[in-house]
Amino acid sequence: MTMKVGAADRIEIERILERECIRRFLEETAKFYACRVSLRGEDGALLAGFPAAPSPGADDRAGEGPSRPGRRIAERRTIEVFGRPAGRVEVTPLDPRDRNAAVALARHVADLLSELAGKDYELDDLSREILDSYEEVNLFYDLSAALGRVRDVEGICTVILERACEIIRADRASILLLEEKTGELRVAASVGLTEEERRNVRLKVGEGISGKVVESRTARLVDDVRHLPKGMLCGYENYATRSFISVPLCVEGEKSGTAAEPADLPGGVRLPREGTRAIGVMNMTDKRSGSSFTSGDLKLLTALAHQAAILIENIRLIEVEKELKIAKEIQESLLPGAPPEVPGLDLAGACRPARNVGGDYYDILVREDTGEVITIIADVSGHNVASALMMAVARSAVRSEMKDAPDAAAAMDRVNRFLFDDLTRTELFLSMQCCIYHPGTRRLRVASAGHHPILHFPAGEKGHRLLDADGLLCGILEDGGYTERCFPLSPGDVLVLYTDGITEARDSSGRMFGLRRLAEVVGEGRSAAAGEILERVYEEVRGFAGGGAQADDMTLVVLKVAGPAGR
Repeated sequence: MTMKVGAADRIEIERILERECIRRFLEETAKFYACRVSLRGEDGALLAGFPAAPSPGADDRAGEGPSRPGRRIAERRTIEVFGRPAGRVEVTPLDPRDRNAAVALARHVADLLSELAGKDYELDDLSREILDSYEEVNLFYDLSAALGRVRDVEGICTVILERACEIIRADRASILLLEEKTGELRVAASVGLTEEERRNVRLKVGEGISGKVVESRTARLVDDVRHLPKGMLCGYENYATRSFISVPLCVEGEKSGTAAEPADLPGGVRLPREGTRAIGVMNMTDKRSGSSFTSGDLKLLTALAHQAAILIENIRLIEVEKELKIAKEIQESLLPGAPPEVPGLDLAGACRPARNVGGDYYDILVREDTGEVITIIADVSGHNVASALMMAVARSAVRSEMKDAPDAAAAMDRVNRFLFDDLTRTELFLSMQCCIYHPGTRRLRVASAGHHPILHFPAGEKGHRLLDADGLLCGILEDGGYTERCFPLSPGDVLVLYTDGITEARDSSGRMFGLRRLAEVVGEGRSAAAGEILERVYEEVRGFAGGGAQADDMTLVVLKVAGPAGR
């Protein structure tokens, strides 16, 4: 068995000499060989002599030189345990002529005691390992019980750090989490750090030990921080004074950052990289015993870091799911019910939300004074609560401004100016198409804020046209340069307003449904009622996607101009 004995480990020969059978064996053997056997510790102090010394100090005098004329120490042999001196054997023959017997006896006694001391050390080491394993099992059992009562990220980090410091017997530890928006590592929880020290730790990925560990997803164990290059501690100068260990918190998912080669981090332990990304780092320093961290400590912290990363990610996913649920409820509350009944116009509209909520919205309003029909379709960037809330604000602005705006362009401009500050602050933008139809004149006025053109299928024609107007996305510039265009319609004309969830739906090979397919589906079914056209489009898109997950909201509005007889 190959084993390394650390500098802090003490191998005590005295423990072997406490066994009565060993003392009796050495006593009888010394008498048989007619030799004086003296055993000394690692520091040279006399431990025992066999047979019993004839007078006090006889063995000490023998160790220094001849105790009387003609007598001297014939042989000294070192007692070694796994390559490290643990003491020595000194054998002096009672008769100088028996020197060969003394040499053989010294060799045999040294080998025997080396073997026994090695077995003792192995047994002690195994006992310590079993105890450590028992403590680790208890640690994870206690952790499971404690973490079951925690529902926030900081609480999870604090519980894990406290238990880790308890089992490894360290004074200081911290968990830094990566803030995706700023790209910085900030302290989420700590043990042994002052509030000022917590505030001072603010690192970029790749900066200092912690930043490099996150960047490479490779653990780092430092025996003595005093030997590190200047600046490597980055905020931990007063925090780490001796040994330091840093382990990444990794979860399954797309890799982040550029992984460093092993040579970049000497002493680090390679962790699996493919398919993982780091969300933070766990640091620990200064064992209470003053000794350096061991590979066993690194193994334990790696297991704890893995558990912490999974729990943190799960809590974040739960929070995201809650946000998505709220966003979906907000979005669904914005959508209109059954379209209004307007003489000479067949209307249908629907929004089929994706699992990840987007910001699609449509509305159909009728002006009481003129009877004009206002149709709006819009899409806010993003797929979160912020997008849903912004759409709620946009809906209120649209409904307010459409009441007295002289035309569609003026209404669009007012909406943009009203939303501009909120959109720029939240880094969102809004595309929108607004059309105002007058049933008496059959004229359509159109204004657009960077939205997809309206598909127009004129009665009596096989093809389709695109109806659009100039204007930037809302939130790009305060003055969006919106214009209004007017188009005459005829009985039998069909208009389709849509969001990119329709045209950008993909099949299993990644191909998009596209505008051409949309136009073909509507063109082939243009003789049907508006509601039937709408359902046919959704059916074709679902069939094209092959039942795969819907990536974005799919919103569609169909307007069909009826003839004199209601065709």
